[in-house]
Amino acid sequence: MGYFPPETIQKVQEANDIVEVVQQYLSLEPNGQNLKALCPFHQEKTPSFMVSPQKQIFYCFGCQKGGNVFSFLSEMEKITFPEAVKLLADRAGIPLTNTTTKKSSTLQLYEIQNIACHFFQKLLHSPTGSHARDYLKQRGFQETTIQKFQLGFAPDRWDALIQHAKQFHISPQMLEKAGLAIRKKNSQHHYDRFRNRVIFPILDRFGRICGFGGRTLNHDTPKYINTPETPIFQKKEQLYGLYLALQKNNTLPFLLLMEGYTDVIMAHQQGFPQAVATLGTAFNPRHAQILKRYTRKIYLVFDGDTAGQEASWRSLPLLLNEGLEVHLLPLNGADPCEFLLQHGKKKFQQLLNTSQDALDTYLLSLHQNYKSQKLPEKKQTLEKLSTFLKKIQNPLIQDLVAEKITQLFHIRPTSLQKILRKSTTTPKNSPPIQSPPPPTHERFILETLLQHPTLIEKTFPLFPPEKFTFPPYQKIAKKLQQAYQQKEPPSKIQQIIWEPELQPYLSSLLAEMETSQKTYNWNILQSCLAKAQLEEIKKQLLQIRQKQKQAYENNQKELAQQLNLKYSQLLQKAHQLKKQHNLSFSLR
Repeated sequence: MGYFPPETIQKVQEANDIVEVVQQYLSLEPNGQNLKALCPFHQEKTPSFMVSPQKQIFYCFGCQKGGNVFSFLSEMEKITFPEAVKLLADRAGIPLTNTTTKKSSTLQLYEIQNIACHFFQKLLHSPTGSHARDYLKQRGFQETTIQKFQLGFAPDRWDALIQHAKQFHISPQMLEKAGLAIRKKNSQHHYDRFRNRVIFPILDRFGRICGFGGRTLNHDTPKYINTPETPIFQKKEQLYGLYLALQKNNTLPFLLLMEGYTDVIMAHQQGFPQAVATLGTAFNPRHAQILKRYTRKIYLVFDGDTAGQEASWRSLPLLLNEGLEVHLLPLNGADPCEFLLQHGKKKFQQLLNTSQDALDTYLLSLHQNYKSQKLPEKKQTLEKLSTFLKKIQNPLIQDLVAEKITQLFHIRPTSLQKILRKSTTTPKNSPPIQSPPPPTHERFILETLLQHPTLIEKTFPLFPPEKFTFPPYQKIAKKLQQAYQQKEPPSKIQQIIWEPELQPYLSSLLAEMETSQKTYNWNILQSCLAKAQLEEIKKQLLQIRQKQKQAYENNQKELAQQLNLKYSQLLQKAHQLKKQHNLSFSLR
């Protein structure tokens, strides 16, 4: 896709702390000098994903994926290395020389979203968008708020965006891939997905437009529709308003979890920028994990009707599972957007200050009915509580909630556990196929050289890069040698040898150095090199034995004598190494 000079890459890397970038995706917890989290690249229950602030790397001891800030972003966003450089350069405000030869399809999709957004914004402020402006004005949105959220309007035409996109050489097929056009059944023709709708651009965690929501302005179509799943838009990964909520700080005292676009927008307008919402889809465990990255306290601010209350209860166990403190805001039947508009910031703040614990509220609401229920109804209530409890996978939190339930409803803990065990099954996973590990001595040699690059000069005459049998280690060794020969400063050698294909192996080495109790110095390295030399000598001696046997069988006396001499020389060298470094040696 393009090329960036090493000094540019280094500048971008230095401006983007890996901890800050990873925290936009994962909840990191302290672990000695490092930070740990559940790995985003494979399923696990115990955190094995490590981030080193000192070395600016990540590494998973479970799946062995690792690298620097660029490779992490490439993996998470499914983008190329140059795209990751560009994205992080934009994040840090570093201008880049245009070295791109061809845009990737991912980059094209983001550009299409931007073109569509500008088109919708322009139409909102044109005569065509007058009734859309009237709707927004009626909802109480100010012009500054409309601009802040980049709201727009899709006209009541079948091909308005398709025709507009042609001037940018964007085909209907590309619009379809971006989720903005739909192909007619049994036809190659397309039509616009969004028609006669107020448009709500959806921003990802980097502020890029990745999709849209659309609110109808008539009554004969679904009220809200969203961009479908695309390579850059997955509803389960997005929370509306999150990017704006995090503008000033990545760690917030609380977040307001709301139902819709207008709720979030009005909350921002009234002075509560900590508002986010799901995108017309059910709240899921992934949403809870995302919220946990940025806060430890959630206020549920859903519609005050029965449907809103049920939505609150469905999200509650998922939030509790992440160890979040959850409060419920009672709006007494009101819509959050309307409540904020009518009562303002002061009244809403009072509700926040006096809000009740959501779990206590939920349990008390069930218990209120439970007291007067007959036996079949009581059984249904307990089964409902059991279902609620099963959604909490964290065993400690599940136990704490179970204790509250048994105390309030006066049931034996064993009874509740029986219901839980009845439908809880443990999935059986096939053990992963393990590839043979690289030689231990080769690993230790590289770890020592990465820790002490000045030892390269002494090491490679004794054990040159060509001697490494594990191909990635051989490449790393060669790059270490080249960097040293070019007299690069030791502090920069790790960055210089860092290549995308070598990142997992280099990260693994650096992670081992970071977390193990090994000592790296010349004396220990000499002993390791001697072991490696003895292994090499052993292979040669066994090969010579085979050739000697063939030479005697074929009556090749001269060859046999040469082989005998070479055998004796190698054996003598082996005994010298053995004695010098106090090592064992055997040809068995």
